[in-house]
Amino acid sequence: SSRRRPGRRSRAIARQKDRRVCLDSAASNSEKALQNSRHIPDTPKDRPMSLSALETTVNTAFDAREGISTSTKGEVREAVDHALELLDKGEARVAEREASGKWKVNQWLKKAVLLSFRLNDMGQIAGGPGKASWWDKVPSKFEGWGENRFRDAGFRAVPGAIVRRSAFIARNVVLMPSFVNLGAYVDEATMIDTWSTVGSCA
Repeated sequence: SSRRRPGRRSRAIARQKDRRVCLDSAASNSEKALQNSRHIPDTPKDRPMSLSALETTVNTAFDAREGISTSTKGEVREAVDHALELLDKGEARVAEREASGKWKVNQWLKKAVLLSFRLNDMGQIAGGPGKASWWDKVPSKFEGWGENRFRDAGFRAVPGAIVRRSAFIARNVVLMPSFVNLGAYVDEATMIDTWSTVGSCA
């Protein structure tokens, strides 16, 4: 038997269905675009803070430091952690020498170090002689380091050398049994001799 061609009414219904499918698809795409436009990254991994934004956040938090505690989260904690990471990597310095030869103190980085004591709770710090531990707020710079990490860093750390996290140690440095406090910057080819102490933010 021969097939019947669809009538005008059937063709009109089919066109209406196609139009609805297109409209639904367009609406769905528009909604996705709107959701994407509303997404604001809220972690340093998504969108690292600029130095000026870090400085502003740290300065504002320091002025209101009475309200900062171990329960503080969000932007303030992220800013302080980011600042300490910059110090630890040597990408920022609390005290830096300008082209004129004068020394400049980046007060906001010093404030970030001070805020970290309010933000971080006491905890067990491994690495003591005979597998002993310390009880402190600042972990060792070398926590979790293995042979590859030490080789990449390119400095010597003999037994008894203590360096706190956020201190920077450059290549070819020799650390004898000594103490390097947080936020310090030890430049290339320096020897920190036996029982020497490098102060915080030095």
